[in-house]
Amino acid sequence: MVSTRIHPLAAAAHAHPYVYYAVLRDEAPIFFDTEHKIWVVSRADLIMELMQSPHCVVCPPNEPVPAAIVGMPAAEVFARLIRMNEGQAHLHLKQAIQRNLALVDTACLPQLVKKWRSSECDLYALCHFVPVAVLADLLGFTPDTQPEIMGWIADFVACLSPLSRDADLARASVAAQCLLVHFTGALEGDLPQGSVLAHLLQNSDDIDHQALLANLIGLLSQSYEATAGLLGNCLIALQQHGAVAILSLTSFVEEVARYDPSVQNTRRFVVQDFEIHGQLLRKGDAVLLLLAAANRDAAFNVKGDDFVLNRAARRSLSFGHGRHGCPGQALAIKITTAILSDYLAERDTAGPLQWIYQASVNGRIPRFIST
Repeated sequence: MVSTRIHPLAAAAHAHPYVYYAVLRDEAPIFFDTEHKIWVVSRADLIMELMQSPHCVVCPPNEPVPAAIVGMPAAEVFARLIRMNEGQAHLHLKQAIQRNLALVDTACLPQLVKKWRSSECDLYALCHFVPVAVLADLLGFTPDTQPEIMGWIADFVACLSPLSRDADLARASVAAQCLLVHFTGALEGDLPQGSVLAHLLQNSDDIDHQALLANLIGLLSQSYEATAGLLGNCLIALQQHGAVAILSLTSFVEEVARYDPSVQNTRRFVVQDFEIHGQLLRKGDAVLLLLAAANRDAAFNVKGDDFVLNRAARRSLSFGHGRHGCPGQALAIKITTAILSDYLAERDTAGPLQWIYQASVNGRIPRFIST
């Protein structure tokens, strides 16, 4: 019998969700949660099948933009995010962004981290603002605009959460408008040679600029939340598995991304009736894919519940899979590794970290408590 002490939408921010995930994988790899009216899937093979299925899409067809932000500037951004869209236009833009992110010279990352990590930087700023500042720098935004960008991004992410209140959504919409105006000006100005934006504009003449603007905001908002969560979970893992971390920081970050990911789940919406694992999913149904549970599936990763630094053939769904895999995965790992390396080189001998997890239905983002 599946444990009811945690429900699927509370697991991401729960202190210890992984025993619950293991029970789901063993006892009910796909089931319908009657309370939340959503199918819940926890086994890796089923999740990969659903992520690739033509019968599932990333947004409900009758609500492509959350009702709470319809008519606001935030809706203009949300509607154009590649991770919220399907089809050839989505694929073309994603491939262009992925191709140009791959051209980034990451040898500069240690220097950029030192540039943006001040001596007064606490753990909140380290996790949330330094990744945004580093990515904004790589994209080609000038240093004097960084504080404004980071503040706007912090406000904008509220429109991506179903837990946000009306006041949060109002600030998010103001931030979206400011970001759109600012980024439009940047695209029309002189961009630093070698920057991601310079490459994009030089090599992708047929890109829809409005979609590009939205996805620049999307990239930075993912840095503010998903990369922040990954970095925070790395700090926790250092405390728990520190002895192995020094051997290979990149492998350490990749294993944390699998073992304790910042993005714990994602959703799909059924557009045509189909059957999977003996269950009939009908048009209009919502499906919750527990990525964090799948990462620890023994059929997906041997001894998946163990933290193994030099894991052979490591597999992870933390950055998505198939047509909606994250185009910034490699860069996120490299930015996190560079920040972590700088932190380790300069950290003091403060006592053990203490933390709680930010309220969220899908993100595992620690908030560290000052002692």
